[in-house]
Amino acid sequence: MFYLTSKRTRSAGEHFALALQRTHRGTLIGERTAGANHFGGIEPIGAGLAAFIPVGRTYDPDTGKDWEGVGIVPDIEVPADEALAKALTLAGA
Repeated sequence: MFYLTSKRTRSAGEHFALALQRTHRGTLIGERTAGANHFGGIEPIGAGLAAFIPVGRTYDPDTGKDWEGVGIVPDIEVPADEALAKALTLAGA
C-alpha cells in the first residue's frame, strides 16, 4: 500500500500514516506531514473569543515522542505534486 502525504496531512491522517509506517503495512510517499498531533476541542472563553484546548496526544511507539510541530517523515520524500506519479511508478503502473 502507498499512502501519499503532504504538509497538509494532519491529525487522523498522521495517526494513520504512522500506523502504516511502524507496522510495515504501507509506504509513505510525499512530504513531511503537518505535525498536528494534539487533539482536543474549541471552547468559548468569553468576549467572543475561543481557545483550542488539547486533551490528548499520541506517541510514536518506537521513539516515545510525539510529532506535534515536527511531522512524520515519509519513507520516500518527494514534493506532494509528484507523490502520485512516484507511487504509480513503484506499483509498476
